[in-house]
Amino acid sequence: LLLRHKTGTLGLKAMWKQKEGLHYKALLQMDPNVFMPFAHLPQTKAILKRFQFSDESSIFAEISGGSPTTDIHDGQNSGRVELHNFKYRSVDFRRVEANVSFTGETHTYRNLQVERAEGHATADEVHVDDAVHTVKLTNVVSEVDPVALVSCFAKDTSEVIARYRFDK
Repeated sequence: LLLRHKTGTLGLKAMWKQKEGLHYKALLQMDPNVFMPFAHLPQTKAILKRFQFSDESSIFAEISGGSPTTDIHDGQNSGRVELHNFKYRSVDFRRVEANVSFTGETHTYRNLQVERAEGHATADEVHVDDAVHTVKLTNVVSEVDPVALVSCFAKDTSEVIARYRFDK
């Protein structure tokens, strides 16, 4: 499958065998909102709606995986993601890149690098479990405004930490 649009391309190679399940490889280099009508899962639509892209945005995601069923969320998936000049839940980012893996409602980002106007942040790992609504951060080093960053994942928590002053 190859989908071309003025914002870029989406390529997908997939194979399903009855006894082996689904194997796929996808390369995304376009505004994900373009293929929103093709996203059938409510959680996929909810995630995509959190992003805002502009003409200056660029996206690269290369994901591959396999599943015993035709649903990729039933299997192991991994790859690399890099986004430039976008907003996530109305927070501006210059660059975010990470290695990603996901199964079901859990996704993990390793070697995460973030760049915002005020500086950089890194984390060895960010583990998100949407089923129980938790985010676990490992070895975070940051010059980035913690209130803005936390508001992307936990609005109530960001309002609490906004009361505190953080030294660079």
